[in-house]
Amino acid sequence: MMKKFGFTGIWIDRVMELVKFVTYSFLHNGVEFGNVVPAQGLRQDDPISPYLYITCAEGLSVIIRYNKTAGLIHGCTIARGAPSTISHLLFAYDCYFFFKAIVGEASVMRSNLDHYEKESGQMINYDKFTVIFSPNTTEENKQIVCSRLGVRELQEPGNYLEMPMSIGRRKIASFFFWWIESRKSLKDFER
Repeated sequence: MMKKFGFTGIWIDRVMELVKFVTYSFLHNGVEFGNVVPAQGLRQDDPISPYLYITCAEGLSVIIRYNKTAGLIHGCTIARGAPSTISHLLFAYDCYFFFKAIVGEASVMRSNLDHYEKESGQMINYDKFTVIFSPNTTEENKQIVCSRLGVRELQEPGNYLEMPMSIGRRKIASFFFWWIESRKSLKDFER
């Protein structure tokens, strides 16, 4: 991935040394046990991990934007009359993809993810990967999309970062609880 972004060979070699040759030691009852070599290289809490993740995530963004521009996937519109659609959101270690629930777009999205895995060296955990469908999606299309992606449907979306993942038409009711809680937090902060 770094090669595709134009990083020099020297820089890539130095970064890869950090990834390949990391070892850990740990304390147990004040005694250090050491030199545990992880089987899969870089871990999520390594200091360089966020930078490498951002580099890889940008590669995934490029792949998805290319397919969106080519008309192979269609994102979702934020509001009527909005100038563009959203095809994906990346936040910390979470990714959200938006596309029509049809076999063609599900196939393109799976191809995007397979390409990302190959180029980045990262593996996608499809056990944690879930899909949320719009209410007007047919059961047949839901099954086709889940099957093509190799994922399951999330039945109760719930909240993400204390915000509802599914809003529907009652936006004021959906965000009222959040607004009340944020006001309470602000008052606590002011004290």
